[in-house]
Formats: sequence, structure tokens, C-alpha cells
Amino acid sequence: MTTTAQQDRTPGVVELVPGRLFLLGDDIALDGRISWVPADARGWQPSNCYALVEPGGVVVVDPGPRVLDEVVCAQLQTLLPPGTPLSVFLTRAELDTTGGLGALARAFPIARLYAGGGPNPFDSFEAAGDVQLGDRRERIQLERMPAGAVPVGPGRGLQVLPPSIRLLATWWGYDEQTQTLFTSDSFTHTCNEVPGGPRVLDGTMPPQADPDRLRSHLTAKFAWLRHAKTPALWTDLQEVFRERPVARIAPGHGLVLEGEDVVQQHVAAVLDVLKDLAA
Repeated sequence: MTTTAQQDRTPGVVELVPGRLFLLGDDIALDGRISWVPADARGWQPSNCYALVEPGGVVVVDPGPRVLDEVVCAQLQTLLPPGTPLSVFLTRAELDTTGGLGALARAFPIARLYAGGGPNPFDSFEAAGDVQLGDRRERIQLERMPAGAVPVGPGRGLQVLPPSIRLLATWWGYDEQTQTLFTSDSFTHTCNEVPGGPRVLDGTMPPQADPDRLRSHLTAKFAWLRHAKTPALWTDLQEVFRERPVARIAPGHGLVLEGEDVVQQHVAAVLDVLKDLAA
């Protein structure tokens, strides 16, 4: 299975906010075997990991799938001095977000591992901290965050938000300092036709926000939306963006949606689809 755009390269890190927010990861081939997109979707979709950097700390959001673990670690090694301790925030306990955690722990000391919510033996987050380090297995202590923010550095934290649109236990993150909303497996409806394409969608590019495309991607991941009463979801999503300024949406898959105009366009399109599903 071909999973990355070019197996013999390490793609460059994308600096989303100078010195403060970086996009890591690589492309995944859409060949009919990727569960979170429509079965007929073709092309290449970025699989995203993010690094929030401050002089007093680094937080990695979702290390990503195991197939890209070497790529993500190599990218981080271009950003950080060897031995830099990291904190990690997991938005979901699914292998497309947690698969690279073991390699990350072997490359950098992980000082803190965070997830939203409270202790729950049934949501699989505790198992995510069980990683292979060399020839032994060790457990990274997981700290659950029912409210508040994951500390990044002095005066900067990643606010933990409970989204209404989710399949399993999921949390979004909001970085007030860069006005970035990390949406995990939502807003993942964008992709490229060829490998190595742009990883950030701004106002100079075709928007990829047409209703049919959005609906097919949303219901591929969240099949229950076809049968849900969506007015409450519509209201909750609207409140997320009404209560805070969002300059970019940073999903776990797909292009980063960059700029207030682009964000507003895609939020409005998702809201329209939710409203249509309720009809």
C-alpha cells in the first residue's frame, strides 16, 4: 500500500505562525481503503500533526498514524534541540492520532500526556499511554482535562473543548495566542489531486466547500448524521465560532483552513449541510 507522497523524502515543516505553530505530517493516498473519507474519494490527503512551541515548552497535538511516525519525528528534530521534553495532547484515542506516540517517545522525552474529559476505562485513552520504548514497554501517565487548558508556556495554553460532532470520545483544542482551532476528525473534507500538493488552503485557492462534497465526507466519518436530529449540533457548532475568534482551522486530516474568510466560508458550508440533514 502506498501511503505517503514519496517514501524517500521527508516533507518540510510548514510554519503556520512564525516561531509558534508548526504543521507536521505527510500525505496519505486515498485509494478506497481509508475509512474516514467516502469510498470513492481519490487523491492525496494530508495527515496532520501540530507543534505548539514556546521558550518554556512544546505541545504536540496528535502524533498521527504509525505509518508516518518516522516522518513526524524527523520533522520535529529539525525544529527542536535533542532531548527537548514534550507534552502531547491527544484529541482521540484512535490509531490515526495515537499510532506515532511510541516513536515520538523514543525520539523525545514526553513530560506530559493529556486528553480531555475524566477517567473512563471504556474510552481507550489509558491504553494509548502504553508504548514500546526500546526492548521494553512503559506507560506514560495520562492526565485527563475535564476543563481548563493544556499548558504550553508562560501565558499560553491550549483550551480543551468538547465537540458535539464526534464518533468516539473526542476533544478539540483552541490556542488563543494564534487563534487556531484544532478540530480532530471534523473539517477534514479537503484533499489534493496529486501528492506533494499544498497543505494549507487560503483565499487564493479553490475553496473545496461545495455542499455535496461536505455532506459525503461528513457522513463517511459520522454515518449517524444521516439519522440524527441535527439542530442541536448546528447550534453548538455555531456557538464554538461565535464565542472565540478563529483565524485558522487545523484538522487531523485535510488542508489547514487559513484566514478568517476561509474559516467563515467552510463553517457556513458545514452549518448548511447540518441544516439540510435535519430537513
